[in-house]
This record gives sequence, C-alpha cells and structure tokens, in this order.
Amino acid sequence: MTEEETLRAFAAADPEMEKEIRLAFGSLSGMLVMRDYAIPLVQGLKSEGY
Repeated sequence: MTEEETLRAFAAADPEMEKEIRLAFGSLSGMLVMRDYAIPLVQGLKSEGY
C-alpha cells in the first residue's frame, strides 16, 4: 500500500477530517515504511479475527 493509498483509506474512514489528516501526514515523508516482519504478523492477527 502506498502512502497515498494509506492517506485515502484514513480519509475514507472519516471524510470530514481529510484536510487535517493530509496536513498531519504532509510533512512526515517516509514515515510509513513496509517491514518484512510485519506481513506474517498482520496475517496472523487477521486469521485470529483482529
């Protein structure tokens, strides 16, 4: 998921806050970084119903 896709997902969850969400994340370039260890962790959590 790209940074833009992530921002769109946050904005979709609360459309009234989109401007604030983009403002908050606008100056945090590189904050969202995929970590290889997180993939099986997230998959495991999903399979457990989280």
